[in-house]
This record gives sequence, structure tokens and C-alpha cells, in this order.
Amino acid sequence: MEEQDLLGFAAEFGDVGPWYGAMRARGYTMPLQLCHGLSLAMKHLNLTFPQAFRLFWDNKKILVSGRSLIYDCSAVKLWTAGPPLSDPSSQRDVLAQVPPTKEILHLETLWRLDAGSSPLQLLLLWQPTDKTDQYLRRFLLDFGHRVLAAGRVRPR
Repeated sequence: MEEQDLLGFAAEFGDVGPWYGAMRARGYTMPLQLCHGLSLAMKHLNLTFPQAFRLFWDNKKILVSGRSLIYDCSAVKLWTAGPPLSDPSSQRDVLAQVPPTKEILHLETLWRLDAGSSPLQLLLLWQPTDKTDQYLRRFLLDFGHRVLAAGRVRPR
């Protein structure tokens, strides 16, 4: 099932339970918080299951990654709009307040790679532990940068 077909598929169900079972039968995974959030939206906003699913979908509270559905827990804000908190720092994202670790920075650079990434970009991300591999990586990076620099400076 393609990502764009999920809305139509959800429209065929009247409640979260049968939809969850059908999605699992098709090989999809999702957090139970998504099902709970859909149930809460149906209850608090007096929506049918397809309406609640569309609300989450249109507000990007449900994301798709392969055969996994990802739930944005901020969906609860769709029906619990209260007055803003007096402390502005409490409104900021927790991850924005915590400096990213070396591993997170490495993963973020990996996420930017695609099929068209150059071998030099891939080599930049390689972090060997073996001394010989580290030397080889340094040599190849130096060579790759020299080739790029020579390609930019063409004789006239």
C-alpha cells in the first residue's frame, strides 16, 4: 500500500481497533500511542475514526517511514488548547535545550545522504577504528579534496 492510499484505507474503518488489526496484517507497525491518540481525538472532538485520522494526517501528526507509522505526540494539542505557560523556556522543545551528542550529529549527516551522494561524502562519514583504516581514510580524503580542487582551478 502506498503512502497516499493510507487515507482511503482508514476511511473504510469505523474504529481504531479494526484499523489497527488490518494495518498489522499488512505488515505495518505503529506505536500504541497513535491508536490512543486517535481514540482521544474521536472522544474529545466528537469525530469518526476517518475524520480523526484525516485530522492527524493533515496536521502531520502521522508520518510514514517504509512500513512504519510514526506518531507525533504533540497531536494532543489539537484538542487541548489552553493558555500559554508563563515560563517561555518551558515551551521550547526539550531536544533544542540539550546539545546533540556526537552520535546524533553523525546520524543527522547520514540522513542527508541519498543515492546520488558522492564517494567523498560517504568517505567523510566513515569513522574507522583500525589505525591502518584511519590512515587510508586520511589519504583518500586528502586525495579526493585535491582532485576536487584541481577540477575547480582549470587552466585558461
